[in-house]
Amino acid sequence: MLLSAVGDALGYRNEQWEYCESGEQIHSELEGLGGLGNIHVCLPHWPVSDDTVLHLASAQALNTGKDGDALLH
Repeated sequence: MLLSAVGDALGYRNEQWEYCESGEQIHSELEGLGGLGNIHVCLPHWPVSDDTVLHLASAQALNTGKDGDALLH
């Protein structure tokens, strides 16, 4: 789940890539940014999406050690 959140954050790029259906375009733009080693996913220039927040919240909830009705509290 954590890797899914990371991938979503990278793919979101402050809404610029969220609905881009061209992987080739995204790869080209990423290369223009200097590649993965040169980008920094952090505020304020690279916020995460609501999907990323959901991934992280789900992972946190699953890691509580609770089950059954205890998960609701």
